[in-house]
Order: sequence, then structure tokens, then C-alpha cells
Amino acid sequence: MVTKIQKWGNSQGLRFSSQVMKNAHISIGDEIDLAESEIWINGRTE
Repeated sequence: MVTKIQKWGNSQGLRFSSQVMKNAHISIGDEIDLAESEIWINGRTE
């Protein structure tokens, strides 16, 4: 999936479709770790 960083007020964010979040077993408020070339989603193992 390709998504763009979008401006929300004075902040920036990534927007994911609900289907992508469901398939990845993530939800609003879950933590992610960002590195220079990797993104890790923490807290869920299913």
C-alpha cells in the first residue's frame, strides 16, 4: 500500500483505510516505531 503524509492542523499524519488496519490487526492508538527505512507496529501478535 502507498499512502501520503498529510497535514492535519499543525501536525502531520498517515491515513490508512479501515480494511488495511483490520488486515494488519491494528487500531487507533496503537504504537508504531519508525526508523529511517522501516516501520514496526508494536503490541499485537495474532
